[in-house]
Amino acid sequence: MFLIYSEIKNDISIKLEKLELIMKKTMLLIILIILFQGCATWYGIKKDSSDAWKATKETTGKAYDSTKQAIHEATE
Repeated sequence: MFLIYSEIKNDISIKLEKLELIMKKTMLLIILIILFQGCATWYGIKKDSSDAWKATKETTGKAYDSTKQAIHEATE
């Protein structure tokens, strides 16, 4: 009887160790996914902001130049 109990206890402890290892790997994977997703999002936002700022500068420059030209023509 004691031998059967001992074998079952050893069997359960081995399964628990495997489960613990799987849980650790899963948690690490989830943390890495969140970390890399956050980095990708940050760089995407940074690039989008940079592109938007460049477009704003170009459009503002064109509007300034055309307004300046129109004022110059009107005052001649």
